[in-house]
Amino acid sequence: MSESNTIVPPVLSSDQAGDENFNIVKTNIHHKREYLKLELVDCKDPELIYNELSKHYDLEQVLNHLKQTPCKRIALQFPDNLVMDSSYVIKYFQENDTSDEREYFILADTSYSFCCVDEVASEHLKGDLVVHFGESCFTQVNKISVVYSLGNPYLDIENVVEQIIKEFPDSNESIVLMAGSAFNKKLIDVNEILKLKGYNKILISGINYELTESANITIFPENTLKKEYLTDLKIGSNRYIYNINNLKLDMDLIEDYLQNSALLHITEPTIPSLMELSTVFNSIVVYHPIDNSIQKPSASLMKRYKEMHKARSATTFGILVNTLSIKNTKETINKITKLLSTNYKKSHIFIVGKPNVAKLANFENIDVWICVGCPQSGVIIDSFNEFYKPIITPFELTLAMEREVSWTGKWVLDNGKVIDIINEKIDEEELERSQNEDDYDEDEPVFDAVKGVYVSNSKPLRNINRIEVGYENSNESDDSKALVKNMTKNLVLKDTYSTAAESLQKREWKGLGSNFAKGDDDSDDSDFETEGASIRQGISGVARGYRFDRENN
Repeated sequence: MSESNTIVPPVLSSDQAGDENFNIVKTNIHHKREYLKLELVDCKDPELIYNELSKHYDLEQVLNHLKQTPCKRIALQFPDNLVMDSSYVIKYFQENDTSDEREYFILADTSYSFCCVDEVASEHLKGDLVVHFGESCFTQVNKISVVYSLGNPYLDIENVVEQIIKEFPDSNESIVLMAGSAFNKKLIDVNEILKLKGYNKILISGINYELTESANITIFPENTLKKEYLTDLKIGSNRYIYNINNLKLDMDLIEDYLQNSALLHITEPTIPSLMELSTVFNSIVVYHPIDNSIQKPSASLMKRYKEMHKARSATTFGILVNTLSIKNTKETINKITKLLSTNYKKSHIFIVGKPNVAKLANFENIDVWICVGCPQSGVIIDSFNEFYKPIITPFELTLAMEREVSWTGKWVLDNGKVIDIINEKIDEEELERSQNEDDYDEDEPVFDAVKGVYVSNSKPLRNINRIEVGYENSNESDDSKALVKNMTKNLVLKDTYSTAAESLQKREWKGLGSNFAKGDDDSDDSDFETEGASIRQGISGVARGYRFDRENN
């Protein structure tokens, strides 16, 4: 092996010999760019790919916009399937941006969902603007300026129309056209050809640029849907109905009209979006641009109904926050916490980037997780029962906290709508308690429809003043160790039902060092540890520079 192919590995925390070498192994991995024209999908010519991607991402318009902003440190964010384009994109900026003040950085990984702007990663490099490439949910961000480059993917429009005509032979059928954000501008072209074929009862569900764009948010390419066709009806979290063909619609009955309409979605929506759309439209047909095929997906809400029932009798909830970029995340968390406390439920807040089974399995005391994330791809739908505890949405929580169970058939992901619903629930609950104070029973058991039993301890934060806390062994010493030992054996602490004490009673493993603790049957001269490790202050800050490093350098 030549010296040029020999790499000395860096020193790691694990033990390794100093003469160990790593070998360079060449692979034949080739990425297909299926969003380009068919003849360019397997293209290996770097110069041709460079030119096509420059047009695909509107890089000239993006760069002209950047030159008009005061931003100096610019982060380029790509989803996983587009990271292969990052080298071409940054090459374009380096070759065409003549300014020495602007710096460009590629975000190697995202902290949360691929469609959300990663403000956290941008803070690590002190960025003041993010250019987000590819599919986006357009959730409003808090701090940073954003440029969305959706791309101009290839779409065989004639084939789309042909497939629609095969699937909907009746030209009088009501059809709504929707697509992924990158294909949003193609919907106009599909509608125009369908009109020529006699299909006139067509609506378009597209992006509302008026609400998305602002002083610090810009989108490329520009919107082709005219504002004059825009209605007030919102579909999902970021789509609005455009009455593109000026149909005579009663806006008070538009939701009923959609219930009798079919949805044609170009590109496959995420599972949460699909489940929400299934409650809005009569049927859903998905067109796959890659293989030009049609599919009828299924989205069952029966499991969601079951998980909601589990939440009714749960005692401890984990509020799982897997995004910090959405504008109303903090308000949503506060409202959920208040709704739970109003119903005497205990809750804990966890901020977890990209949750998985292993991460959530560490918190066995949580009965049900409430996932607060991006409505498009941040909501966890456990379709294969991988997670150990149920995961519900904030909207499903509002149904679970009802005194009488009522499944309305709706399934809402928009946090703004959920906040309004929670406010109504809290006001109704407080009004009912004030009006029926004598008849209101906090200790009323809740029926668990999943197990078929009544649960009496589902409200751990209620006041149970009638129960006196006592210890079985009154002759035991009053030192601090005895107090802790006794308190872990009682389920009622400070007149409140303790879920922590209950979990300690059921737990066999008490934590690190518990196997060295002295048991009731052990002699006094046994060799056991009497004191645990001391607690000390940890480090704070982000990986770019912790506070200790900044203060000492």
